[in-house]
Amino acid sequence: MTLTACARTVWFALFALCSTALWSPTQTADAVKIVIPERAYQVGEKVTAEITGSGEVVVENDIAAKSQQVKLVGATKVDLGQIREPGLYVVRVGGNGKWAAAAVLAAPGDPKKLTLSVGSDAGKDPSAVPTDLAQRFAGSITEARLKAAALAALKEWLPANVAALGKTTVACWVCVVPTGQFACGVCVGSTTGNVLGLGVEVAVRLVAVLEIDKVITADEAKALKFALKAGSGLVTVATGKDLVERALGAVKLATEVTVEHEGVKLVVGNAADQVDKTLWLIKAVKK
Repeated sequence: MTLTACARTVWFALFALCSTALWSPTQTADAVKIVIPERAYQVGEKVTAEITGSGEVVVENDIAAKSQQVKLVGATKVDLGQIREPGLYVVRVGGNGKWAAAAVLAAPGDPKKLTLSVGSDAGKDPSAVPTDLAQRFAGSITEARLKAAALAALKEWLPANVAALGKTTVACWVCVVPTGQFACGVCVGSTTGNVLGLGVEVAVRLVAVLEIDKVITADEAKALKFALKAGSGLVTVATGKDLVERALGAVKLATEVTVEHEGVKLVVGNAADQVDKTLWLIKAVKK
């Protein structure tokens, strides 16, 4: 999941699970939906999404690293560009307060192929955390602060969850700041919900550290904690441990810390990415 670069971005990939209210199952006519096929792509091959909706929408495309306006008339094919390297990508589509998103986890396969695992959701709204606050949060993540937050979270989380912890557990998060809104999704390896909770706890503890250091105010800390705890994730990409580790193994980490407590080692990594996305990786190893 890059601290210097992340200083300009917003995810842990870590971590976060953070969106707010579910949309109604009977969505309005201006709701949007995005579908990206899951399959093995040749490197350089175009990835196409089918976006359903009506009217003008904004497509914030992490794959091609650009935003564009698209006019939708029912189901519309949109070229997302080429995924040239492994990693976790987010594509968000919307307008008029209605958003849909797809997360694409690209893992290296054969020398010229990437295997995609895709999650998508038109059911959740991003949390209203101002862009400047989200970027200040990410930009203030130092190694010392992240380590303090990870250790405090592990000590708090471990007593009630150690029994359910597998020998090695991997999970990752991605957060984006589309049009000034903060939303995070999760990809899952060999893990269960309890480890996702650990990721949230690390992020919440980090917010507390930043408040103590007077990087953010008490009201800003409250807003960030609400966003991080508000839901089960904007988009979930359910994958196997091997796929997650292969996909994210090629991602450059800007900051990586390791803490240990009562026989459990927790590794938290913060990855380099664009200014509107931050990626976190969390791995828990039971000795």
